[in-house]
Amino acid sequence: MTFTMKVGRIAGRRFALCCLLALALAQPRATAAAARGLSTEDRIAAAFIFNFCKVVTWPIARTDTLTLAVIGDDGAAAALQELDGRSFGGGRLRVLGRADDGALLDCDLLYVTPGSGGALDSILARAESRPILTVSSTDEFCERGGMIQLVNNRGKIRLLINVRRAQAANLTISSQLLKMATIIEE
Repeated sequence: MTFTMKVGRIAGRRFALCCLLALALAQPRATAAAARGLSTEDRIAAAFIFNFCKVVTWPIARTDTLTLAVIGDDGAAAALQELDGRSFGGGRLRVLGRADDGALLDCDLLYVTPGSGGALDSILARAESRPILTVSSTDEFCERGGMIQLVNNRGKIRLLINVRRAQAANLTISSQLLKMATIIEE
């Protein structure tokens, strides 16, 4: 095993540990989330999205706050709302639930629920080439122009990443996240 491979494994493990830590820190809120019917899968998806704030670099730091707009309504969207105001590496996450068109153009991250169906292509077209990290668990999300797709594979979340779309939006995704993901070519 080469030094580079060893470092890559360590970086991947650190990201996985960050996700687990985010879940652990969310435990006080998890009781309230469970009372509202949020599944473990929804909370894990929210933890991944929260950790993307730490491993993606935006071209222009607007403020110390990143804004996450949520389009649609599902369990993951509700779990994301629980993250509103949470701190990460020098910033805070602001979550806009059920975002409108104006919020779409003014956000840093965009989560599109699978139920958004026919509107997905127009949403992605409006976000294209803007520094907005687009995330969804919708089937073929990356192939349709999204950046990060969360895939549930027998209870484990896998990541698919469309690097070309992220680069077109001037977003830099850390190598540690790319090593954990499957890269999708459009």
